[in-house]
Amino acid sequence: MRRRAPHAVHNPAYAVVRLAGEITSENADRVADELRNALRPAVRTLEIDLQRVTFLDSNGARAFLPVLRPAQQHGIRLVVTHTSSEARSAFDRLGVTHLLDIHEGAMPDVG
Repeated sequence: MRRRAPHAVHNPAYAVVRLAGEITSENADRVADELRNALRPAVRTLEIDLQRVTFLDSNGARAFLPVLRPAQQHGIRLVVTHTSSEARSAFDRLGVTHLLDIHEGAMPDVG
């Protein structure tokens, strides 16, 4: 498993977390912590990049649940990019696809 690390870009209203490796029930709590830590007061859009994720099941996708409510309460748009069909299926099973802006490829223009 590779480390996942938040990576900020130049726009303080935009943050990106690039995840890598397998996301399972074993590391979902750590992933959830990293996602929560990216929800800073100035952030309006949080991109969660799954390009380097090699496995994500519905147990691992539960890592996204703790950020849904705070993001919604603070008007933060959650964008999931480079989403595999496996990841999209996991989000579907959890019933959260309507709360996430999901893209198979890269993030559309922010501006």
